[in-house]
Amino acid sequence: MVMIINQINPIHQMNHINRIKRDKEKALACASAFLCEGLNYIRKIMIWMETQQEVTAVPQKVVIGTDVEKLSAKDFVQVKDGEVIGFVEKPITSKIGEQKVKVETKDRFGNKKVTEVPLEVTYGDSIVYIGYNDDIASVVTLKHGDKKFHVTDMNSQIHQYFNKELYMGITLYDGEGKEKKHVTAEGQETSKNFAEQVNGTSFQYGDVVKVYHAESDRLSWYKNGELLGKGSAKKFKEISFKITPNGLEQVK
Repeated sequence: MVMIINQINPIHQMNHINRIKRDKEKALACASAFLCEGLNYIRKIMIWMETQQEVTAVPQKVVIGTDVEKLSAKDFVQVKDGEVIGFVEKPITSKIGEQKVKVETKDRFGNKKVTEVPLEVTYGDSIVYIGYNDDIASVVTLKHGDKKFHVTDMNSQIHQYFNKELYMGITLYDGEGKEKKHVTAEGQETSKNFAEQVNGTSFQYGDVVKVYHAESDRLSWYKNGELLGKGSAKKFKEISFKITPNGLEQVK
């Protein structure tokens, strides 16, 4: 019996092995390229998603006593491809100075973000009464929008050294000199009652307001947020202003 043994050609065998290697290399190259492309795509998506939450703060300036309900959170930020939800906490407009207001926004995916925005509360057109220890006893501000006074108060005594003595007062006259409002406060009082009586009082342009301060060097007045003048205890205790669309004009 004759056995026939098929011998594999070494050259063919080597070619076959090389072909398998090349196929593997191509497969690996394709897989690597596919993986890189996928990672790049994911990276682009992440970058794109981050850009959707781009929020720019827009610093604001308001006059003391501004109605908080009339402030819009949309004015405090600029949002790219997103929307403004609102204030995290309502701004405080009853105190002079700067504060940080938190505004919440979200992108198209619902991702939320909180941005802090600077808010400056200014005096606007105001008369400022300073009391004991240089604390602000009251601020009387012209609200031009509805032509009414806005008045702040303090919880402590206006001035303990002026017990049962007139310390501050305000009288409003119309253009013909007729008295429309007269309110005073003594040193032992807080300015709460004073503020409650004056706050919301209507005025007209051309009206005159006469201001009394027992220590008039602790009296100051502002126009458009800028200090316009200060009193002088040696010269006067009373001073009058004409109310105009541009603020308070001293009557001499």
